[in-house]
Amino acid sequence: MLTRCKVFIDGELKGRIWSGEALAFDVSPGRHRVQIRMQLLRSTPLDVDLAEDQIVFVRCDLAPFAWSLPYYYYLVRREVVP
Repeated sequence: MLTRCKVFIDGELKGRIWSGEALAFDVSPGRHRVQIRMQLLRSTPLDVDLAEDQIVFVRCDLAPFAWSLPYYYYLVRREVVP
């Protein structure tokens, strides 16, 4: 059974998201840590530095471990949008 992924910012649960869905969060300027969790799976935390009025897009994908299939992990990365 599929469940929503939990979105954590600075260790605090901010929302839940389905695959392919987008969410927006208002956060203060400065450094923030983003992590995605679902049951036993967790992404590596991603540190994001935000300037005043800056918008940052973060993408999360479920990816297999290359060396230990069929195990999976979350890959979280910052996206550059022109």
